[in-house]
Amino acid sequence: MVFSSPIFLFVFLPVTYLGYRILPGLPLRNAWLTLASLVFFSFGQLPYLVLLLISVLINYLFGLWLQSGERHRRLAAGLAAAANLSLLGVFKYVDFMISTFNSLSGAELALTGIVLPIGISFYTFQGMSYVIDVYRHPEWGTRNPGKLLLYISFFPQLIAGPIVIYHDVADQIDRRELAPVYSGVWKEDPPGQLHGGDRRRGVCHDGGPAGFPAGLAGGGVLHSADLL
Repeated sequence: MVFSSPIFLFVFLPVTYLGYRILPGLPLRNAWLTLASLVFFSFGQLPYLVLLLISVLINYLFGLWLQSGERHRRLAAGLAAAANLSLLGVFKYVDFMISTFNSLSGAELALTGIVLPIGISFYTFQGMSYVIDVYRHPEWGTRNPGKLLLYISFFPQLIAGPIVIYHDVADQIDRRELAPVYSGVWKEDPPGQLHGGDRRRGVCHDGGPAGFPAGLAGGGVLHSADLL
């Protein structure tokens, strides 16, 4: 599903918005946003939903390890990076390496035919950024897997970025008073490009009230933090 498709504009987005507004309380709203994000990701690539969930689980478990104490923290961070990069490498580079080997050696090894899942680079590095944050600041970690799942899978940035720091958005998952942090894709801005914001940290500077319709009403960028 892409942001400019009719099913996103006229079905997914209105249903997500209405459900968010109808549900009372942040826990239910967060659960609704998580469900909507998983539906968004699954559209057209349902089998790869398992891969996303495995990635989240890997980073959640390593995050718990890093929060548990000082022992073997460097080992945990290294293993987390290796696990994430291995997952990315298998799906993104195995056929490339086989093709290169065949070209250089004259071999005729069969390609795997693995289809590259949409968004795998973004959610892999998003998960790695969480582990790195917890390695540096154990107090920034979460023991709530739902929060991490929402952070990694949140649909406005899932397939087009930007990659943002968990600490910058953790408070928005629990509270809605902070300024927008995520910026997604809408109308004038091409996919993955921020509007009036800082690409490196995903901080949006053009303001807007803390309500989902703010970005829509202005006809500009859809701020995913308006949902949050």
